[in-house]
Amino acid sequence: MRLALHTSTYSGLAVTALLACSAGVYAQQHQRFLLIDRDLRADTVDLVGIEDGWVECLRSGLIDRRPMSDLLVLTAFDDDEESSRFVASDCVVELADGQRWVGAPAPASLPEHLDWKIDRVGVLSAPLEQVLLARLRPDAPMPGIDPQTAEDRLLLANGDALSGLLVAIGDDVEFEVSGSTEATHLPLAQVASLALVNPPARPSGMVVWLADGSVLSIKECRWSPASFQFTTSVDSLKCNVETEMLRGINFAAERVTPLAHFEPQVSHESKWISVVESPQMLDAGRPVGLSDVQMRGPIEARYALPEGATRFVATAVVPRFAADWAELNLSVIVDGQTVFEAGMDGTGRSRREIDVPLHDASTLTIQIDEGARGPIQDVIVLQRPMLLFE
Repeated sequence: MRLALHTSTYSGLAVTALLACSAGVYAQQHQRFLLIDRDLRADTVDLVGIEDGWVECLRSGLIDRRPMSDLLVLTAFDDDEESSRFVASDCVVELADGQRWVGAPAPASLPEHLDWKIDRVGVLSAPLEQVLLARLRPDAPMPGIDPQTAEDRLLLANGDALSGLLVAIGDDVEFEVSGSTEATHLPLAQVASLALVNPPARPSGMVVWLADGSVLSIKECRWSPASFQFTTSVDSLKCNVETEMLRGINFAAERVTPLAHFEPQVSHESKWISVVESPQMLDAGRPVGLSDVQMRGPIEARYALPEGATRFVATAVVPRFAADWAELNLSVIVDGQTVFEAGMDGTGRSRREIDVPLHDASTLTIQIDEGARGPIQDVIVLQRPMLLFE
């Protein structure tokens, strides 16, 4: 049911009563989402509908209708029990632009494509130059790429590994093994997983996270309490799935990149400890990829920034387990210049909002220095840290 309110046609009392009734109905029927707009305002809402470029939600008892162009992300609160019933396979293909297709290999229509069947979606076809990783057999490990040789890798069902160049894939796989003068042909059923040497690409447009673990680039979508409909960017498949399949939407993927996607270089200077602990993603499977990141000081985490990043935003908090002893100094450094400094502890200074300009900088450094009590429990959690692009 879609509800469009025109307050000029109702008395104030009638509108208030109608909104209160709607609030009760929607709160009971719909799962809650976190909605973040382009002004970085984050609100907990009940989704009412998505249609024709507009998002309707219930927020603080009122119906709010906003254009997608005003929004950044919509992400569901974790519900492992609800999501688990949609997980169908451990087989997955990961593409250079961040798409993740969960399902199983499908008969290929073209030799230089990997065709993949996703439950409830259908068969999508990815050119090999866009494929990074693929697990073709459940529980198979993913092969790694040797940066020195930069060769494609196949792991076979019998445990053997091949390095070289993947030429074609279908019912049979054609692979040029490094050092061999002839191509090797083997059945697709013998390949457990693969990794291809392809450059990553920044995503763009609208990207949707599904409850089965798939991440899909889409052209358009429509959500109602009856169904969730969308059209894939790849092959323009029109899909109609259960409403509970929606776990998150990045409305403009070219504008938002989670910091958790990047691996920093870490170091520290402390007389108290000898080993630095790398930042940890606390919820790697969170929809839209906006995992919280935990950092334990003293630490200097240096991130190489992608081209075009204009802002870094996050909320730094001292977690409860560290509140009794935490006392630290938090700094954010951009290209060697300190742009944010704050003292933090577990009492009155346990939360800090970070919003700093980057201006196409090349490096972002997050530094935690020990306070007067030393490094005991100098821990912070960066909530939803993200890079923004204009």
